Amino acid sequence: MSPPDMRTGPSLFIEDLNALIDTSQDISFQLNREDINQVDRIFYTHFHPDHTMGMMVINQLKGSYEEDDGSVEVIFPEGVLGDLRDKNMSGMIDHYIDVGLADVKTDWQKGSFNGIEVEAVPLAEPNTYGYSLVDDRKVFYAPCDITGFDLKEVSDHDLFILEFGGLEMTKFENPEEITDFYRVFKQLKEISPERVIFTHIEENRGMNHKELEDFADELGEEVDFRVDIGFDGMEI
Repeated sequence: MSPPDMRTGPSLFIEDLNALIDTSQDISFQLNREDINQVDRIFYTHFHPDHTMGMMVINQLKGSYEEDDGSVEVIFPEGVLGDLRDKNMSGMIDHYIDVGLADVKTDWQKGSFNGIEVEAVPLAEPNTYGYSLVDDRKVFYAPCDITGFDLKEVSDHDLFILEFGGLEMTKFENPEEITDFYRVFKQLKEISPERVIFTHIEENRGMNHKELEDFADELGEEVDFRVDIGFDGMEI
């Protein structure tokens, strides 16, 4: 299987910042596939393994432990590194801190990089964040756990890249923990941004890319904004 039907883990590369948001378990493969050779910083949204398991890419990016190789800036909003440590999942990043490969910022909220304003936006789930990216346009990226978050808090954004969530909520044993696609789409209809891209589409949703595109086309007929389905290697 290959793109667009291939679905590896959720990560976003921002070319203007040489930055990643999250490191999925597939991130080394993803970077090699897209011929991305430089990453200066990594932002994290939350501690979940499918967003942090690929942290070993820090070693790949630096190549060695030589002092002049420098370090990757690793940015954790409030509570995220604490969650990793509470779950006994921080051994890798703590090691990279010790050997000088990771320059870690904790309890981070916002900053400016290459003229782009970046802000971590707290979601409804504890220690879980989306990211607002602003230059001449405003982008809101929240790839996971947007259950309960009110998108009206970021209604001034032009492009939303959001978790797909679940379509048939009654089939889940734990629907309160799953993002309800139609609840999110209802909010988007009220906001009416320029464009929405849905991402982090799990295999258990049971839809191939063509079916997802057809679904997005149907949704697009209801609204005044563009609706797209994300896929591996998608350039925005």
